[in-house]
Amino acid sequence: MPVDLKQLGEAIREIADEVRRGAQPDDALIAEVAKDHGLKPELLARKFSEAFPHGVGPALPTEEENDIQWLKRRF
Repeated sequence: MPVDLKQLGEAIREIADEVRRGAQPDDALIAEVAKDHGLKPELLARKFSEAFPHGVGPALPTEEENDIQWLKRRF
């Protein structure tokens, strides 16, 4: 069965967001997200590990946050 890459990407992003909020990327979290996106937990776990081999870093600032920081430095 072919894998929907859009669903896979969304699932990986969802796990990364949860990890940034303090969750552990354990089997339970991966199984829950996989079920929500119609994916196999084993596939999602493997692809998540490939996407973040050194762990999940902090979230990048949004464009709005960048603008606020620029304004603070400027004025």
